[in-house]
Order: sequence, then structure tokens, then C-alpha cells
Amino acid sequence: MPYKKIITVIALVMGLTATSHAQSLESKFYSSYYKSVEDGMIEGGRNQAIYSYILANASTPGVDLVALLPPKDRVEILKTLPEQATSEEKNSAILEFVLGKMSVNNRRTSALAVIWGNKTKTLKNVVTLGK
Repeated sequence: MPYKKIITVIALVMGLTATSHAQSLESKFYSSYYKSVEDGMIEGGRNQAIYSYILANASTPGVDLVALLPPKDRVEILKTLPEQATSEEKNSAILEFVLGKMSVNNRRTSALAVIWGNKTKTLKNVVTLGK
């Protein structure tokens, strides 16, 4: 009977040790820097989807294109849009703004993907001992 308790305690300790070891191993390979790369890629994909939706609905009557923008972009475009502009002029400015943002977002997301890919190559070299 005491052997069962000892075995249970040993198994529990080994399980906890393996979990903490896996977490420490993960932190060695993936620093918080790579978490920010991952978050940036996710945000870039989300923004690209929003920009595509705005372009697809640009000619739909009654759609407020500014309201569809992400909050940071909304603040930026509202600073540049003149109040006396017609709705057609505003929509034209918003479309130009969105196309520019898509271009910047695409380059940023591509750069983050290269960073992530380089990390993957490095990990592969570590695991295969450079072979």
C-alpha cells in the first residue's frame, strides 16, 4: 500500500517537472520577442481582411467606410479629412488611404513572416545539429 502512494507521488512530481521543463525549453527557443512577431502577423492579417472588406463595400450606398476602419486608422483619417468635403470626395480619400495602408501592412506582414521563417530555420539547424 505505501508503494502505491510513493509511486503516485513520484509520478506527480515527474509530471510537474516535465511541464516546467517544457515551459523553460519553450522560453529558450521562443522569447517574448517572437510572441510579438506572432501577434504582429495576426494583427496584420486581421487588418488586411478589414481593408479588403472596405474596398469590397466602397460602392455600397449608405456604408460608413470610416466606421469600418481599425481604431488607430480611424483617428488618423479623421485628422486628414476636410469637413467641407463631399461624401464622394471623402470616399475617394478613404479608398486612397486604405490602399496605402494595405501596401504598408503587406510589407510589414511579409517582413514578420521572414523573421519567423528565419527562427524556424535556426531551430531546424539546432535540432539536426546543422546537418
